[in-house]
Amino acid sequence: MRELTERTSIAARHCTNLLESVGLCDDLKQDMLRASKRVTADLKHEITFTGEQNLGLLDSKIRFDLFLFYKECLTNMIRHSGSTEVITEVIADAEQINLNVSDNGDGMDGVSEFPFPPALKRRVRFLRGHVIAEPFGCKGVAMKLRVPRKKQHLLNRMGVQFRKRS
Repeated sequence: MRELTERTSIAARHCTNLLESVGLCDDLKQDMLRASKRVTADLKHEITFTGEQNLGLLDSKIRFDLFLFYKECLTNMIRHSGSTEVITEVIADAEQINLNVSDNGDGMDGVSEFPFPPALKRRVRFLRGHVIAEPFGCKGVAMKLRVPRKKQHLLNRMGVQFRKRS
């Protein structure tokens, strides 16, 4: 019991320090590029960004959860799909953030409904977004995450500007 309590305490302290660190996911594009380079080191990987200036306008917690969703998504694809290629597309506009991650692996081969890992479901809930998995290519999977920015979009239309935190 004592060992479990000590491990839990260390993990909680680590999470708290991570969330309170200065500059965490300030440059989401660079963080995603760096993570994808590490995770997909042996695979062919293509990543594109559209509207990247809108990523800096997101709340830091949203950027962090988006980053963790992406990293978890890549890790799951590589571990379980047997893919050799991954394609990432990030589209950020005033109304929503779209993150599409596709692979050429075995993810949807013979599966009628994709079994989302609990960690991805939790991140989607934190983001207040919506995720779907669709077949991609012959047997691969395309994970499509949509995160609405309704509140920020409405305030922008009223003339309120969001600035990147310094």
